[in-house]
Amino acid sequence: MMAAAASLGRQEAHDVVYDACRRAIEGCRALADELADMPQIVAALGADGIRFWPDPIGWSGFNLSS
Repeated sequence: MMAAAASLGRQEAHDVVYDACRRAIEGCRALADELADMPQIVAALGADGIRFWPDPIGWSGFNLSS
């Protein structure tokens, strides 16, 4: 949400990502797949960002490959 807030504004980013989370749970889909279906998120984060931000390994500081 915060990554998209720079482009969408904090409240809109919250609403859009909250809705994506709800739909992901209800549809048993990955959050990244739901976000990829939302043009405003694609515009805000890009395809790489959509895969990066929902994955805590990418931003948590942990590196499991070492």
